[in-house]
Amino acid sequence: MDLAGRADVVLVGAGAAGLTAALAARAAGASSIVLEKAPDISDTNTSRAGGAVAIAYEQERYPDAPRLSADEKVEEAMRFTEGRVDSELIRAWRDNVDGMLKWLTNEGMKWGKPPPAIPAHNKRVALGYGAGLNKQLLDMARKKGCEVLFNSRAEKLLVDDAGKVCGVRARTAEGLRELRSGAVVLATGGFQANQEMLLKYFGPQFGPDFAYKIRLTGSPFSMGDGLLMAQEQGAKLVNLDKCHVRNIDKTWVPGSPCLVGPYRELQYPLVHYAIWVNKEGRRYMDEGTTSDSAANSVLVQPGQEVAYIIDEKIKSLKPELVEKFTTPEVLFTTDSVEGISRHIGVDIEVLRHTIDEYNEAVRMGRAIQLGVPKKDFLMPIDTPPYYVVYPVWPGLNCTLGGPKINAKAQVMDRDDVPIPGLFACGEMIGGFFSGRYYTTPAGTRYYKGNYQVTCSMLTTCLTFARIAGQNAAGVSRPLVAP
Repeated sequence: MDLAGRADVVLVGAGAAGLTAALAARAAGASSIVLEKAPDISDTNTSRAGGAVAIAYEQERYPDAPRLSADEKVEEAMRFTEGRVDSELIRAWRDNVDGMLKWLTNEGMKWGKPPPAIPAHNKRVALGYGAGLNKQLLDMARKKGCEVLFNSRAEKLLVDDAGKVCGVRARTAEGLRELRSGAVVLATGGFQANQEMLLKYFGPQFGPDFAYKIRLTGSPFSMGDGLLMAQEQGAKLVNLDKCHVRNIDKTWVPGSPCLVGPYRELQYPLVHYAIWVNKEGRRYMDEGTTSDSAANSVLVQPGQEVAYIIDEKIKSLKPELVEKFTTPEVLFTTDSVEGISRHIGVDIEVLRHTIDEYNEAVRMGRAIQLGVPKKDFLMPIDTPPYYVVYPVWPGLNCTLGGPKINAKAQVMDRDDVPIPGLFACGEMIGGFFSGRYYTTPAGTRYYKGNYQVTCSMLTTCLTFARIAGQNAAGVSRPLVAP
């Protein structure tokens, strides 16, 4: 591998996707160079993640579990996303996810236990969580002979006279370089840190506040570089108006991920028993919903902030958490509804009506008939002291759209024809997620709390990264079947 000249495969991005693709390319016999514009891996989205590799429950762990057929898994995913995703990609994920997991484990990946803030849902979590996963992949890639260059920003794809992508122009620590290759794999993440792109693609849905005021819990280096380079070569872009958010509160430290801090440890066990009210003092959705649906719903509330309200009865469920977090920094405590209304700044009569109506419906067994129905986690809010988490905001982890790929991870042009020599994987691909996250799909069939069809962003990154690396390595040979 000649740093000044070429490698078989150039990969852009040193998160989970880029490094996994580099490993897969090396396993297929290709030399590889990984370019990463950040100074290290500490600010990749992978390092900010929980490290959960969510897959359907494993046969050896649940031998008596009912099994969905391969086609039923695809049907379930399509049902859950209301048909808004690419069924070809769902099938490719289905057929490759188990093999990816076994391969990474055989390559030396170490697994740990989920942190308290992450519900189990049969998630396999990397040792050291997201940061540990990224570090393990970096060490594995270097051990296999992959060159990883930091402070190296890819700026443009190189294309030969036949129209084939043949390398990358990059600004490295040593200056501007042209790295020639047989194929390029883009794994640069989303565009959550690019305000101009956020305004363009999300402004029509959520208003300008989304671009200028949203709290960034994802990587500040995710500026859409790979997406823009692919677009310049005629790539079809899909799902650009989809994103992944998680709720955060005032204990969140700017610049930190959303999976750390007391709000995560507190919210998951308690939040479903609360009522959620917006700045108008009204409930706006079933509080028993999934965590990403909860966060997505805040995006369309006035001011994009809400409050969680619960009462003293929660101590019987989680006394240690209430005791631990009953501080002004986390839980506001008051003995009256008036105190709640003053704290969150809503009309007292509207809030009182909201709480009274909810309490009456719960006592009479009619909560499902409310204007905003609630099915489970039913508990009247009527016993002081009251506990309030406010404000709660959506934190932007990543965007979910980008270049359309096929099952071989080839980037497709606007006519759905593969762009020669160009592959993509990770958060930057479009077509797999529709704005609804598979990890905790309400209503998806499950067994003993483990979902039949479940997938995290990391699972997708790793699965398609392996496919991309294999096929990029074999670009001059028949492509590896998905």
